[in-house]
Amino acid sequence: MTASPETSSTPNPSTLSRRALLAPLALLAACQNKPAEEVKFYTVRGVVKALQPADRIAVVQHETIPGFMESMTMEFPVKNPDEFAKLQVGQQIRATLCQTQKGLDFWLEGIVVEK
Repeated sequence: MTASPETSSTPNPSTLSRRALLAPLALLAACQNKPAEEVKFYTVRGVVKALQPADRIAVVQHETIPGFMESMTMEFPVKNPDEFAKLQVGQQIRATLCQTQKGLDFWLEGIVVEK
């Protein structure tokens, strides 16, 4: 007696191929669904002292950032190329300092040239 295709216990080869392709994709999708890291925001005011275009770094002599750090001169990455392009040495700026919760990543955005 032969089994009909509906009752056969042997999987269809095309079903196995689909499963073999979908399993790694499902695993990859699961790995990508990590929660976004919380970002803190601080207002920065200061003067642009130097620019490093190759890395989009603005060296800014900034005022005290309340609740975060004292005044100093430091390098700030600027992720947005359009925002970096409007910067010039000597400009007085106000910007938002974004810092990941773990503090390992930080950058400036929302840059406004004040003078």
